[in-house]
Amino acid sequence: MKNIVLAGIACLAFSTMTQAQQLDTEMSAERKEILMQETLKSDMIELAEYVDFYGTQEENIKSFLQLRMEMLNDSSLSKEEKATLKKGLSKKFLSLLNEGQVEKLKTNKELYTKYVN
Repeated sequence: MKNIVLAGIACLAFSTMTQAQQLDTEMSAERKEILMQETLKSDMIELAEYVDFYGTQEENIKSFLQLRMEMLNDSSLSKEEKATLKKGLSKKFLSLLNEGQVEKLKTNKELYTKYVN
């Protein structure tokens, strides 16, 4: 009888612990998404203060930066893969801007290196 009660308590404890871990994982994903959106918003404000956007350029850059964040935060990629990916993404970022915008961005070394490495 004692063993049956202990087994029941162990099962209950295990299922409670599993549910808590699952909730923590879901909360982490939510927090990660919120943090990513806040970072994206501040990046866009920072860029818009320095570079003038034309037409749909702002939306294109915002979509690109969101995709870039998701890709570079992918935990399944190795450091080497992320470095290679970052080089390609830097070229793509520059292709979204016109020559005047690129030149203006280059005058701000901090901002330039943040988006182009």
